[in-house]
Formats: sequence, C-alpha cells, structure tokens
Amino acid sequence: MTVFKQISTIILFTLFISEGFAQTLEKKESPFMKNSPDFYEIQNAWYEKYDSILLEYEVFGGEFNEADDLMDKFKRWEFIMKTRVDQYGNFPDPAIVFKETEKYKLAHPEAFSNSRSATWAPFGDAVVPVNGGGSGRINCIQLDPLDPDIIYIGAAGGGVWKSPDGGTTWIPLGDQLPVTSIGDIAIDPTSTNIIYVATGDCAAYEIAWQEDQDFWGGVYSAGVLKSLDGGITWNPTGLSYNQDDLEIVQRLIIHPTSPNILLAATRNGIYRTNDGGDSWTLTEGAHCYDLALNSANPDIVYAVDEQDVLISEDAGETWSILENNLGAYGRTSIETTAADADVIYVLNEGGGFFRSEDAGVNWETQKDPRFVTSFYGYYDMQFDASDVNVERIISGGLTIVRNTTGGDNNWAEITQWSDQDEEDYVHADAHAFFYHPTNEDIVFAGCDGGIFKSTDNGNSWTDLSKGLRIAQIYRISTSATDPDRVLGGWQDNGTNLWDGTTYEEIDNSTWDGMEAIIDFTDPDIMFLAHQYGDVYRTTDGGDSWNGEICCGDWVTPYVMDPTDHNIMYYGDGSGNIWKSTDNGENWTNKNGALGGSVFAISVSPANNDYIYAASLTKIKVSVNGGDSWSNITGTIPTDGIGINYIATSNTDANKVWVALSAYSEGDKVYYSSDAGDTWTNISGTLPNVPVNTIVYENDSDDRL
Repeated sequence: MTVFKQISTIILFTLFISEGFAQTLEKKESPFMKNSPDFYEIQNAWYEKYDSILLEYEVFGGEFNEADDLMDKFKRWEFIMKTRVDQYGNFPDPAIVFKETEKYKLAHPEAFSNSRSATWAPFGDAVVPVNGGGSGRINCIQLDPLDPDIIYIGAAGGGVWKSPDGGTTWIPLGDQLPVTSIGDIAIDPTSTNIIYVATGDCAAYEIAWQEDQDFWGGVYSAGVLKSLDGGITWNPTGLSYNQDDLEIVQRLIIHPTSPNILLAATRNGIYRTNDGGDSWTLTEGAHCYDLALNSANPDIVYAVDEQDVLISEDAGETWSILENNLGAYGRTSIETTAADADVIYVLNEGGGFFRSEDAGVNWETQKDPRFVTSFYGYYDMQFDASDVNVERIISGGLTIVRNTTGGDNNWAEITQWSDQDEEDYVHADAHAFFYHPTNEDIVFAGCDGGIFKSTDNGNSWTDLSKGLRIAQIYRISTSATDPDRVLGGWQDNGTNLWDGTTYEEIDNSTWDGMEAIIDFTDPDIMFLAHQYGDVYRTTDGGDSWNGEICCGDWVTPYVMDPTDHNIMYYGDGSGNIWKSTDNGENWTNKNGALGGSVFAISVSPANNDYIYAASLTKIKVSVNGGDSWSNITGTIPTDGIGINYIATSNTDANKVWVALSAYSEGDKVYYSSDAGDTWTNISGTLPNVPVNTIVYENDSDDRL
C-alpha cells in the first residue's frame, strides 16, 4: 500500500522568527502601538478599512486590482498569525524561539551536529523554473564596494546569499541564522569582510488600522546582525528587537570614510552607531523609510518619512526638515547620485515623484512612474538612480520602468512578465534595484522571482537566479511511481514540477502555489491549488488544466484517498468537507460542521471509511466515508492553540496524531489509539514552538 505523499519521517517544527512567535498568556501593552492592538482588533480594522483601500488604489488602474493584491498579502499574514497568537490575540515575543532553540541544542546536540547520521541535502538542481516560474523573492541587492563582481542579495525567506563571480554561482551565508528574512545589507567599504544585515521583511506592506496606528504585514525585525568574516559567522549588534517590539529596519547605510558610523531607518525612527554596531542612539523619532548619502560630503545624509525630507549635516547625529509635506502618505524612497551631488530624487506612495537639482532647496514634481506600470503601493515603492549618469533612473511595479532624462515625462515600460523566452522578461513585482557604480548600462533588479541583470540599461535582461534556493514553499507532493517527480506550491511563483532535470512552473501564473497532489496511479494526473482554495486538475502532465472546486482558506487542504485515487476530500472556508468519487471531476458536500475554515484532513490508509478533519479548534471523524461526523476534540487543548495537521497509521485506522500550533508549553502533539475517544499528550521534549506538520512512517513501529 503506497501513500503518495506522506514519505517524511520527522515532525517538522518551526525554529525561525519568520514562522515562530511565542505565546503570551496575559494581555500586555505594546511599546510601539497605542492601546496595544491585538490580532483580532487588527483583523477587524482591516476588513472595515478595505473598501477605502479599494478607492485609494483605483486611480492608478493596472492589469488587475492592486487593492486585491494587498488583500492577498493581508490574508497571507493572517493565515500564519492566527495559528500563533494566544487566546486573547496577543502577538508573542520571539525571544522564546531563541531560548527554545538553545535549550534544544543543549539537550540534543546531535540534532545540530554536522556529523549526525541523518543528513539533509539540497533536492534537485537550483535551476530557475521554466515557463514563467521564479526562484523566490529578493528584498535587497548590494555590490562589494571594492569588487562589483561580488554580489550579495537578501531574500524575503531565504537569508543572505553571495555570488563571487557576477551571479554565475551563489553561496548561502548564515544557514544557521535564526531569521531568514533580510531587508537590507551594508558593507564596510574599507574592509569588505565586515557586513551588516537588517533582518525582517522590508518589502512587505503597512496598513493603518486607525489614525497614527498601523501594523506590519510581513516578518518583523530581530535587529541588525554583523559579520567580521564575510558572512561565515554572524552576531547580533546592539540594535536588537523582540517580535512584540513591532519593529522593522527598512534601510541600513554605512559612512564611506568612517565605517564605524552606520544609520538605520526604522519604524521607530533613525538609529545611529559610531562604534560599529555595539551601541545605537535614536537620533530622530519619525518613522523613516529610507536614507541616502550626499556623494560629495557623506556627513550630509537625507532621510524620508511619509511626508517630509529630512537632512543631517553631522552624519546623522541631528536632523532637521529640509522639505515639508513633499509627499502625501505612505512609504517613501529617496536616492542621490555620485554623478551630481546636488540632485535628489524622491518617490512617495501617495504623492508622486520629485526631483531637486539644488540639494533640496527647490523641488519639481515629475511624472509618477507608477502611471506607466501597475504598482502595489507599499510593496513596490523602490527605485535607483545611476551614479554615472544623473539622468538614468529605474523603478519598479508589476513591471520595470526606466527614465533616461532625469525623471520628467519620459518614463517607458521596459519589461514584461508573461513570456520568459523574450529578452525583456523579468518576473513580476520588481522592488530592489542597484546600478553598477562605474558602468551606467549595467543594472540589477530584484523581484518576486529572483535577481536579473541588464548590460544595456534595461533593454534586455538575464536571469542570475540559478543556484539560489530561496523559494518559500507551502506544500509538496511526490510521485509514487517516479521518485524524481515532485510537485510543490511556491509563494509568488505558482506551482512547480521537478522532473529529475528541471523545474517547470506548470500553471503559468504568478499566484501563490498551495497544496499539490500527484495521482499515485498516474503521474500525469496532478492537482494544484492557488490561494483561497481554487483547485485545478490536469490529466496530461500539465499541458491543460480544468478548475474543479473552490473556495477555502488562504491555504486549503484537499487530499486523495491513499487506497482509491478516485476518492478525494476538500475542506472549504465554512467548515464543510466535500467529497469526489471520480478523481476530482465532481464534488458533493458532506458537511462536517467544523465551525471554521478546514485546516487539515487525513484519510486512513488502513480503512478509507475513516476520515479525520479539523479546523483550528475542532477535530471530527467520519467512520462511513463522510456520511456522518462525530466531534472527537475531547481533551485536545484548543483555547489559544490550533490544530495544524493530522497523521494516521497505515495499519490501524483508530490510530491518529494531531500537530498543534501556538506556544503552549508541552502541548505539541496528541495521540489517540481509539479514533479520538481518548487522547494522550505525547509532546515529550519537543521545544515550545508550533508544530506545522506531522507525518507517519508507514509500516513502522509508530514512528513519526
């Protein structure tokens, strides 16, 4: 008997800030948000505000609704967070993640030893998926100040990577870092082995939940990390955060002649260090989004909040307003250029594009590049100006736009994202740019699909992402008949099929790919899903697809009966279980009444009449193929804890295990030997972090 998917032999649990948050049992005040908004307050405020967001973004038009994209980003955040907050909705402190990791290392050093018998190796080649796929989202790009052929990138979920040869090969830096989301990189120009990284997702999004109060839709920062050996090892600096600080470091710059001086633009203001990061001082209290150095005098620094341009003439010790109310609202980016120290460019989310030719004394409103490309507001608010040619500017959005006359009306769309074979192809959603310091024709772009390079100022592009393993993968499925065939859902990059040689993005979309299934009787029959549970089916290896069923949660569970491939089950967003008896062509509502979005389904390989299904707070069993359901939640703790996953034995249909989310000490995995009549806590020494997945090893002595 073959289970097409459950082949892993371990319990997967979170040890990273990007997925892990600690439980707080008492409601507490946040130091950075008035009235300490909890998850449920923010959730309610978002839905109340969404209609006004639709109106705000309508003016820019585009190929599809940018406000809907913001909703997607919110739903992604909501899906993760609702399994990690406590029963009051408090956002917990990630310090427990570090603590639990260190505790587990001490108790189980073999699990972290390079000499351990169970080893992990990268699967397949790190090739860029064909047919419009991408490698993963890049937040920032930095070139070595002494050797521009050395490239560094920071990924939204893949950490820091280095290319020593202009993007031909890539080396991961800091696989053991406790946070995998990187927002910015700064390199000491006098000693390039000294590198600083700003942790957290700088390119997520921000939305006000009420006046002067907002929340972050991405991974919060753990602060600034520093390496003295080119990224081999990393240590925290004096600028460190807990998750409940609700902090983001959005820009990090280093003084070119006094490299112990760094400035960090954060949601809480501008921090300055003059001792290489050991200690930091808050020198400006406004939420600043970006920083730029004057190329002629690096003691002159410019900063931007959502409306004003600020200036410091003493390397960031003191600040004053250079231009008041230049922007309207939202994220703002600023750039200077070594080609002319008097020229400053500013791009504001709500107020347009501006240029000053006299170091900020006077400003001219330029054509907004976002009228040329569809944009996602906060998400794509980034651009760069050449240090060689002051007139050359490049900016992002759904596509990339370029200006060769200094920001006037001469904006041109120079990329497309629909045809990967064309020379002007760049994956959708570009939001990181870096012009070569000495060659005005060379420019790099980071996007949802990786890093691209142009050597002709954007007329044609080369994808440099081969070798990067930065995909954010929701789910995978393996073929029972072909071990080299693996199907997976990737964030921002659709659903990708590995065939033993290459990856192919088989649904040709820039949506998130979710749950995926390869039919265990025929590898050409596959299923994929997008966000909100839209499931598609192919019977010809991916050449054509038909939509079969919807709609569910952000990630919607659906499974194939491990003994009869014609029988499938789908959990919708209302707590219902749907059943198909013809391999997904037709579906019947079998109810279930789980009282919320379905999070997990498992069909027993020992007796396929036994189906277990769960929402976050309730688990039920059917012993007659879904015709009726019984609540078996029993003693499983679900107050502030959610049910994430279900595993069943392949020899005894009464044996079932559930994996629990959130941060309740000792409540990680529960087991029943009698189909849920009674439950036993078998969490043992598992660390106090959420358990995302649990899998049963078939024909074993109940090995998980």
